[in-house]
Amino acid sequence: MKKYFSQTQVFTFLTIIIFGTACNGPVKKDLQEEKEHPKLIKTIGSPRYGNVQCSLQDKAGNIWFGTTENGLYKYDGKSFSRFLVADGLISNNIYCLLEDKDGKIWIGTHKGLCLYDCLVLK
Repeated sequence: MKKYFSQTQVFTFLTIIIFGTACNGPVKKDLQEEKEHPKLIKTIGSPRYGNVQCSLQDKAGNIWFGTTENGLYKYDGKSFSRFLVADGLISNNIYCLLEDKDGKIWIGTHKGLCLYDCLVLK
């Protein structure tokens, strides 16, 4: 008999695996520092908006989260950065993420593809 897992169970399992293996232990944070950076928050009772649709760990070790209506988040191990339409995205609805061999992040949105070039050219 085959056993099937729900999408939520699979996502929860993968998130635990990513965070459990990507960390070097607990990180001490200054409370003032936390107030200055955006956070990825999911509230109870908001099933449609703010859901994490996809995630990606890039070659540099950053973890990216695509959300519905709340844009794209990048976690560098210390803090979150948030990217919205105002920052150059064509939509705040992110459905998929992919890193190519050159280190560029392809962002699949509600309105099409966006490209984020993580490399800094000197």
